[in-house]
Amino acid sequence: MERPGIVDVSEYLDLPRNPQTWLVKPLIPTSGAALIFSPPKVGKTYAAIQLALAISDRTQDDWLGFGIAQHGPVVFL
Repeated sequence: MERPGIVDVSEYLDLPRNPQTWLVKPLIPTSGAALIFSPPKVGKTYAAIQLALAISDRTQDDWLGFGIAQHGPVVFL
């Protein structure tokens, strides 16, 4: 059953976009936000921590195959 307003990753990546700068290309725009959602106990926190480390560590070029376009400080709440 399809849920209204929910798209899978391949559909999200195929959506038309205006030219913009990326934090994690093509997932998180610099001026955007991200939501990590899934059932409990499947690794959301681990993935979020790994993402935060990839963004803050200038020696990492990617996160799960997605390029880190801009590095900088991260606040994890």
